[in-house]
Amino acid sequence: MPNLFPITRWAMLLGLLIACGAHAQGYLQQLPQLNEEEIAARRAPGFDAYRLRGNDRTVVLDFPSVREQGQAFGRIVLFIERHGAPRNRVLSMAEADDWLARNGQRLYTLTYGNNFRTEELARFFNAVRRQGDRLTPDEKFLHDWLLRMQLLRPDGRDVTAGAAAIVITVPQPSTVDGCAPCTVLAEHRAAILSHELAHARFTTDDAYQARVLRFWAREMGDSARERFTDFLRKRGYDADNDELLANEMQAFLMHTPHAALFSAKEVGLTEEELADLRKRFGAGLPGPSM
Repeated sequence: MPNLFPITRWAMLLGLLIACGAHAQGYLQQLPQLNEEEIAARRAPGFDAYRLRGNDRTVVLDFPSVREQGQAFGRIVLFIERHGAPRNRVLSMAEADDWLARNGQRLYTLTYGNNFRTEELARFFNAVRRQGDRLTPDEKFLHDWLLRMQLLRPDGRDVTAGAAAIVITVPQPSTVDGCAPCTVLAEHRAAILSHELAHARFTTDDAYQARVLRFWAREMGDSARERFTDFLRKRGYDADNDELLANEMQAFLMHTPHAALFSAKEVGLTEEELADLRKRFGAGLPGPSM
């Protein structure tokens, strides 16, 4: 994997944080607190980060493009959720290159946005250390930034989950030279953000999570569940992780409002069948919450 992430931007941000002289918890509180519409409209030339207004358990990381996002999170994606990658160890850089080649994937387009619980991020970093492997420069900065924000906390030689429940990522409208699928338009950014914030709600809203799991297991029907499972498997998600499938189902079904990113045809459903699923899912939702 080529290391194309502009490390100088990370270093500048880290230097600013150090210069602040505040306690680590203060760093997190200094992040802008924005709602979904404000984040979607936000334009930043480099890496930025926000707290979600109304839900302090959600932190949003904003990347200049999917290239930078992939450099920081690619191996985490493979380790936590990618079908066919091992769950018990982190792929080395060379192994990740081989996996991408075998599966016809690009690092930058493994995902267009990410959502990881802080305990999942801790598990990744602990696994790399225990394997005796090295973090890439981008992963190392991410590790140190999360520690500084107390999103991760030291626990002996390991790290453990810290101040927030979930970290999500979204790219800026952008292009990447030599990678046409990497193009993100403003409308894509808004839809990606909506999708990832649905995962944040699933993680931080117990009543909503219970509704999602009940609908997936008992209410959507065997045929629709099998079609969604096949759709998600083709997208690369771990089809053996039932909670992951349910979580992705709700985010695509209810919170991905762009035909280029999700459609009834992709799932093997008619528009009428998809509309019926949305209606039945919505009928059992708890009150508004983040």
